[in-house]
Amino acid sequence: ELHHGSIIYSVNQSGGQIAHSITNIGPQPRRLSPAAASTLARALRALPTLPFEIEVVDGDSEANRLAHQVKDALVAAGWECHAFASSKFPSHVAGVTISTPSTGAGVMALVDALNVSGLWPKLAVQPSLNRIHVLIGSQL
Repeated sequence: ELHHGSIIYSVNQSGGQIAHSITNIGPQPRRLSPAAASTLARALRALPTLPFEIEVVDGDSEANRLAHQVKDALVAAGWECHAFASSKFPSHVAGVTISTPSTGAGVMALVDALNVSGLWPKLAVQPSLNRIHVLIGSQL
């Protein structure tokens, strides 16, 4: 390895980090922050529990990790997960969508927690649904 001021050259590096720091460029994986998940679970425990299902874009590991974080937070709050499925879609599905039969306090607490984590879910009211449907699409 050669040092020239603040530039470091490494030849045949194996293991370890030579650079002073690493800057990730590009979009970082989405996540429900631990603080937001804890706040969500605490808020929902004070409300009636609701049934929900989660659907995630098939083959998208980043979306799948986020879907599990959301599911775990809702289950920790006492909500009942009726289904967790990955699906193929005929066209690109991105972002987070919450479809719900009505917008009660529990749904709005979920929307608020996702907003705090920078996920900005779309909310769709569909009175024909019998439970909350959370769709986790690919990263925008």
